Amino acid sequence: MKRLSEKKIQEHIADIRLAAKNPKAWKSQYSAFCIPVRLEIPGGELARDDSGAWLGFLAGHKMMGRITLGLRITGEERFWAQGLEGKAAIESTLVSVVSIWDELPKHRRALYA
Repeated sequence: MKRLSEKKIQEHIADIRLAAKNPKAWKSQYSAFCIPVRLEIPGGELARDDSGAWLGFLAGHKMMGRITLGLRITGEERFWAQGLEGKAAIESTLVSVVSIWDELPKHRRALYA
């Protein structure tokens, strides 16, 4: 998987929002929005409780067994984190991650597709 740039992610967000306004466009593009992605975050982000959407996202992915904990922060992620907390990887789909993307601090998130 390759890390997506912030510019590319914002393009995906714009495409999804535009398609969501038009049922025919949504239906024809939905499969493109469901591509598998991996969201990587510092482990401390799992403890946040300030957002219902974020908590719902985590709960759903936990129930499906799609969260991997205890991964080592290597520095390549460019997180603003000391590395003591480790990182978590969440296997998801593009459309799911886009729904919570703006709720995560910019320097504490990385998305791979």
